Amino acid sequence: MMWYPHSMTGLSVTGLLFVLLLIAAVVAVAVAARTRPAAGPESVLAERYARGEIDDKEYEHRLAVLRAEVTAPRSR
Repeated sequence: MMWYPHSMTGLSVTGLLFVLLLIAAVVAVAVAARTRPAAGPESVLAERYARGEIDDKEYEHRLAVLRAEVTAPRSR
C-alpha cells in the first residue's frame, strides 16, 4: 500500500491554504461589490430633500445651480 502525505480528505497543507485564499478572495469581491459608489451632487441634494433638511425652494434653487454649473461652468 502506498503512503501519501495528505490528510484524510486528500488536501495537503498547501491545498488547504489555497482553498482558504480562494474563499477570502470571493468574500473580498462580494464585499467590494456591495459597497455603494460615491453619490453625485444631485443624488446628495435629493437625499437631503427627502430627509427634510432643505425645503422645496432651496432644493429647486440648488438643483438649478448644479445643472447650470454642469452645462456652463463659471469663469474665475
